[in-house]
Amino acid sequence: MEQDQSVLDFREVLWKARRYKWLALFPAVLVVCGAWIYLMFTPPVYESSVVISVDDNTPVSAALAPLVRSDRSDDMRKERVARVDSRVHSRQFLEAMSTKLGYLNDPDLRAQGASAARRWQGITSDEYTMRMAVYVLGKKIIVMPSGESRTRISATDHDPRVARRMAQMIADQLIAENKATTIQETTARGEFSADQIEVYQERLRKSEAALRSYEESSIGRKLTSNPLNDTNYETAKSLIGDTREEMSQLRSRLQTDLSGWQASGGAGAGPPDLHSGKSSTLEGRLSDLESEYAMIVILGKGDLEGTKLRIGGVRQALYAEYQGLAQSLLPTLPQAAQESAAGIALDRAELRSIRKKESRLTGLTSDYSHRVQSSPAEQLEAERLRSEVETNRDLLLALQKEATSSRISAALETSQLGLSLSVVESPQLPLAPLYPDPLRVMGIALFVGPLLGVGIAVVGDRLGAALHTLEQAEREIGVRVIGTIPRIEGWSQPGSYLQRYWPVLSIALVLFATAVSYTLHVTVLSPKNSTESVQPRP
Repeated sequence: MEQDQSVLDFREVLWKARRYKWLALFPAVLVVCGAWIYLMFTPPVYESSVVISVDDNTPVSAALAPLVRSDRSDDMRKERVARVDSRVHSRQFLEAMSTKLGYLNDPDLRAQGASAARRWQGITSDEYTMRMAVYVLGKKIIVMPSGESRTRISATDHDPRVARRMAQMIADQLIAENKATTIQETTARGEFSADQIEVYQERLRKSEAALRSYEESSIGRKLTSNPLNDTNYETAKSLIGDTREEMSQLRSRLQTDLSGWQASGGAGAGPPDLHSGKSSTLEGRLSDLESEYAMIVILGKGDLEGTKLRIGGVRQALYAEYQGLAQSLLPTLPQAAQESAAGIALDRAELRSIRKKESRLTGLTSDYSHRVQSSPAEQLEAERLRSEVETNRDLLLALQKEATSSRISAALETSQLGLSLSVVESPQLPLAPLYPDPLRVMGIALFVGPLLGVGIAVVGDRLGAALHTLEQAEREIGVRVIGTIPRIEGWSQPGSYLQRYWPVLSIALVLFATAVSYTLHVTVLSPKNSTESVQPRP
């Protein structure tokens, strides 16, 4: 009856452990010794960090707050860190740091620069050395966020003192460049604003002069304009119609008077013009009264009845004057003809005065219609001029404010009040290397080595062709086993000595190599490395 394969056979496990002990021990020893050699020969890297605060401006008074530029305080956290990182890893910044740290005097870099200058035309040894220094230094600087408005800048080097010095110099150089850049930008901003202030002062002066001239012309038009408005415009048009009707009646009456002139014994188509200085004065007075009467009717203000009486008095006086002129100028004509000549002269004078009144009323109504039609255009023009003045004034005020802001910002930067970058945590001397970490490396080795040894032992057992038990032999052959031949002491195992004991020899070789490496490290390499690490970089 076959044995249940699910039951763990401790006898078989112990036998396998004893058989493959050296094969399982070899990977463990190899990994541990390799980790030990790695820790001995890998130069430690130390990290020193400086924490800076971005946009942590010192508060100013409420009066100065609107004038100081503070747009950087609104940047997102990642954007601030990205801006600091781009500035720290810029070529200009790294070149300045390489010069200060003495990377250009490094013998290895200068040797590489001389070799490159011989291979490539158009590049000098110093240029290539600077390129390599920038590349090496850039790999040693790490920028990462640290809080809402803080940024951590880490510098790595094999010497802890050099790492701390590098971190401090990075912070100092970054703050100095930031201050210089801010002052330069604010100065350029102020110069631009000062130039534009003169331009917009002239534009504002011209736009204000144009608006003033237009308003003065509008006021002049309003002062000399007619008294017509929306309420009395129709009254004026009605009065024009009445005046024209009155003119038509006077023309009809004048035709009748001309017929009476011929009937009364007058010669020709009509009497001669009767004219004197007094008649001219009275006729002018009559025209003024007619116009005054028309304004009283249109405006509804004034002594309308009194004006009518004065018009009638002037007509009577004018008729009397024409009678005197007819008697003196036409003495040979009958009295009826003289009366007819005086009446014709009066009708003509009245017709002229009424025509003047009609002409004035027509002019007033035409001017009012034109003013109503052009009023929107005038308003638009006035609004355009006012808008131009306001725009130029606002731009001028903005430029003046910008110039003031630039001067105050530059003053704040110079007086240490406006630093947008400040050191929050100064770099410390690192006491433990960043890597390699001995505990971590040895822990991984102690875990991976035995695990790898067990795996090799299991694989070797699975792939081996030897039959270890009767049950295994029966399973492999497929028949029952009658008996076994015992091992005779003194018989040698098959294969050469190296094939039989290579795991033991390999373990011994690894231990010997580890011992030699440790001896070289302690006696030859350590004094040289320690001496070099104590000396600061030039």
